[in-house]
Amino acid sequence: MSNNLTAEEKKSLKAKGIIAQKQDGYFTIRFLSKVGYFKSDEMIELANLSKKYGNGELSLTSRLTLEIPYIKKEDIDNVIKESKEKKLRIGGGGDTVRAVIACKGSVCTHGLTDTNKLAIEIEDRFFGRILPGKFKIGVFGCVNSYGKAQSNDLSILPVRNLSNLEVEYKIFLGGRLGRQARLAIPMEKRFKENELIEVVEKVISYYEKNARTKERFAEVIDRIGIEEVESEIIK
Repeated sequence: MSNNLTAEEKKSLKAKGIIAQKQDGYFTIRFLSKVGYFKSDEMIELANLSKKYGNGELSLTSRLTLEIPYIKKEDIDNVIKESKEKKLRIGGGGDTVRAVIACKGSVCTHGLTDTNKLAIEIEDRFFGRILPGKFKIGVFGCVNSYGKAQSNDLSILPVRNLSNLEVEYKIFLGGRLGRQARLAIPMEKRFKENELIEVVEKVISYYEKNARTKERFAEVIDRIGIEEVESEIIK
């Protein structure tokens, strides 16, 4: 077997952000950003690790994490040790709440909310929470990201109420990419900013309670029905 590891050992490593490559003896290690941001000093340290233990390349992922490929099996412990010393975070896998992503609404002229602040608050509270399956969260700043909001298990998107011009928030449920892609469905109810963390907690708790092992939120919604799911979350 590739890398002389069992399927269970590979799964365990992947959950920790250490991914076996198809090239024998090599692994890719995933480093977590803070909702899409690395500090400049962190980028320098990551580049140094890539030069020292990898092939000098860094790869960005769709969830705004960074991966260093071509780490030899015998160097994994050294990379982990040095990463801890430099306060770099390795992880982002397994049946958990994954790394939270955010668009650049905090600095974009179209942004209706501070996406970075909100995403950090959500990640600090929910990241790594063990669930029946993977759970992905996105925070977006305006309707230009409507399509992106449809690709996560849970997404938050601000919109302007045309009657009073106040900012309200749409919550999208049950999106996923991959082999069984499905667009998230926006809840009928809109929310205020101070309600968002509580809503995220309710959504995740509902998924945790009702999902079968390895069942994604999209499948839960298809099985139970979006009307009942939304009703239970609001209740």
